[in-house]
Amino acid sequence: MTEGTSYAGLEIHEMDGKEHYHYLEVLKKRGELHLVKTEQFADLKELSKSLKKGTPLFLSINTSKTLVKMAPSSGTENPEALVHTTFPNLDLDNFYYEVAQISSTPIVAISKKKYVDGLIKELEELALGIFHFSLGISPMVHSVPFMENKVITISNFEITLEKRAILEISPIERSVRQDYLINGLELPNSSLLAFSHVLGHLGGTTNTSNFAETNGRFQSSFKNRRVFGYGLKASLSFFILLLLINFLIFDHYHTEVARLNSELTLDSSQKENLIRLENRVKTKKERVETLKAVSNSKSTLYLDELAKSIPPLILLDRISYQPLDKPVRDSKPILLKQNTILISGISKDDTEFSKWLEHLEKWDWISSVETLDYDFVNTNASNFTINISFYEAGQ
Repeated sequence: MTEGTSYAGLEIHEMDGKEHYHYLEVLKKRGELHLVKTEQFADLKELSKSLKKGTPLFLSINTSKTLVKMAPSSGTENPEALVHTTFPNLDLDNFYYEVAQISSTPIVAISKKKYVDGLIKELEELALGIFHFSLGISPMVHSVPFMENKVITISNFEITLEKRAILEISPIERSVRQDYLINGLELPNSSLLAFSHVLGHLGGTTNTSNFAETNGRFQSSFKNRRVFGYGLKASLSFFILLLLINFLIFDHYHTEVARLNSELTLDSSQKENLIRLENRVKTKKERVETLKAVSNSKSTLYLDELAKSIPPLILLDRISYQPLDKPVRDSKPILLKQNTILISGISKDDTEFSKWLEHLEKWDWISSVETLDYDFVNTNASNFTINISFYEAGQ
């Protein structure tokens, strides 16, 4: 449920000095992967038309700003030592690195953090948050054990294989289309890197890098958004079902009153029974009408917009649309806090939280945003409760 059955891979590479994008989508069904589609884009904005909401996206950054080399023989399997041996005097505070097949002919890929973070930010601005990212051709090590070929080509490298591992890599200007067979699945070479990235995740194998924690945050944020989305749908379905049950109860009592009106005599005892029954029906009718009023409002639209606006570092644990003003009591009308949404949760970034509140205050249907509670849990998180007031329909 937290990931779904559809997976998407995106490779960014360069050709003739311009960035190009190879996109792949696969479906996991009965333990097997099925190719859904492969596409190529010249503009990143086109990806939003193909990527379905709620599908995890695996990003492979394979441009000229990502350097890939085979590590020289050094007798060590320490990742940082391999990086420094391959790229001497490298400042790891400014670079991301990824090391694949450490135990045999290690492959080291590096890229500046500023460049990678910029790509990720560009995707997020297009509402294309990623699930996992990788550097260079590192993900290829996940698929070569399933390939019979001795030499394969991807967008910018020719790769020589030996004993189901990468023996040598050679950069090329551009590749010619060629199809490869991976465990019974036929794929074009333009999709190999993206597919290998997804395959590595599903197989539970990962390369060594200094951005594993960053990828962990991406995955946690994606899963939280997916769980919240399903929870919201389940809540709305429950509310509609509850409304239907109340309507059926109301209809039953209404029919019962009509039948009793035609049968009851005018004697005093029967009149008293009829009055009591009518009062019960009236009370239930008021409750149903209250629920109808809430249902017919713009609650779905407002909750939808709020869900879309939530930054990745803010997690919700409660959202109440027009909460109860007082506890429900028998023979008493249901009183709601009209035109109010109550939200509580955890903020992992004070600045993002403040920006979010400022963003909400600018919406034309919101009249005010009030912070009821903001308590520090630890240095990285704070509990919060906010009260959002909105204008009545028609204003």
